[in-house]
Amino acid sequence: MEFVKKSFESEKKYTIMSIVEFCFYYYFLKGDVSMKIQKRGVSVKRHTQELKISGKWYTRKQAVKLARQGKIEGVTVVRGGRDGFHLRSLPGKKQIYDLETVVS
Repeated sequence: MEFVKKSFESEKKYTIMSIVEFCFYYYFLKGDVSMKIQKRGVSVKRHTQELKISGKWYTRKQAVKLARQGKIEGVTVVRGGRDGFHLRSLPGKKQIYDLETVVS
């Protein structure tokens, strides 16, 4: 009877540990999951001002920083002219300029 009780207790601990691990990964590591660009916020002259990434709006500079950290999927960072760094779509992925635009 003790053997059955001990194995049940160890199984119960494993279940509690799996719940704790799930909560840790969900709340603390979910920022490391790849994010997707959904929309472009453009000026009246159609210059990209901001990007909607996974439901939240980011400036171009913030988006470049996230892409350099590898958090945005389907894009890479390239050095531009006087403007600094820019986002470029990877080959075979949807182009940034083909996304839905919102005039801001």
